[in-house]
Amino acid sequence: MNTLPHPEQEYPPASPNREVFILRLWPADGASAWRGQIQHVPSGRVVVLRSLQDLLPTLQEQLDLPTRGRGLR
Repeated sequence: MNTLPHPEQEYPPASPNREVFILRLWPADGASAWRGQIQHVPSGRVVVLRSLQDLLPTLQEQLDLPTRGRGLR
């Protein structure tokens, strides 16, 4: 499992093969249900998640870009 670098270590330099997302999660009506959203930072595009099961398929869809570096579909 990858871990974040220690705060005193530097992050690797930016790369054209790197995407940045903000993931927000919150509990839904039931105790076991969650909702959320994924925001692609460079483009600002937001995708709403209706369940945690939507998380990985949504990320996979967003990362399967025909031309990298041009934002999300």
